[in-house]
Amino acid sequence: MYNIFFWVFIYITVQMLIVWVIAKTMENPSVVDVAWPCGLVIAGFMYLCFAPINLKIILVASILLIWGLRLASHLFFSRIKKGIVDKRYLNLSKNWQIGQWIGFLFHFQLQGWLIFIVSSVFFFISSSPYFYSTDCLGIICCLTGMLGEKISDNQLLKHRQTQSNQICNAGLWYFSRHPNYFFDWLTWLGFAIFGIRAKYGWLSLLSPLTLYFIMLKVTIPITEQGSIESKKDLYLRYQQNTSKFFPWFKK
Repeated sequence: MYNIFFWVFIYITVQMLIVWVIAKTMENPSVVDVAWPCGLVIAGFMYLCFAPINLKIILVASILLIWGLRLASHLFFSRIKKGIVDKRYLNLSKNWQIGQWIGFLFHFQLQGWLIFIVSSVFFFISSSPYFYSTDCLGIICCLTGMLGEKISDNQLLKHRQTQSNQICNAGLWYFSRHPNYFFDWLTWLGFAIFGIRAKYGWLSLLSPLTLYFIMLKVTIPITEQGSIESKKDLYLRYQQNTSKFFPWFKK
């Protein structure tokens, strides 16, 4: 069964190469954002195919599919279809010493390696295919995470359509500067809980821990730097009194 890791890695490597070609053709590196949930869904299903078909596996597969379809469609229709290039990628690539698209080739493959690590949680779920009492907590985390992420994405989208020159400081964004990232992380914490009872199941926690590290050390700093450049003091004040990641009350 362990050879599934090899095939998942090969699949992700090929997928991200194809995505790079598509992104270069469209001159829009943001395409990789849609490839992220798609890659996680397909890799997850590759692992789950080795588990016996039962209620737990069907439930996990359904949650994964719904999460991936919602996020991929949201990113596609709100960005890619409109031809919007995420400023994060422009800021990321402006200091590269190599050609921009050669740099994106390596960057896309790096994202592929991260997909490989994050999706490994489904190996442990497939190794622990029967219900345990802890799975109730996994269900709560996943459903709360998906609902919260959808609400926060919709709130931000509505804000950008009506008050793009202001800070989104209402709804879930009042309690966290990045509620969409938090609730996405919470979903993957739920997946890890589903796999925690497997042999070496504690390794399933690598998935949410990796996401947490990526969000706090890479994604959020790049995103906030762009917000500071565009909103200046407005965003700096928002930073000072609003929790970065975990939703909490204002300072």
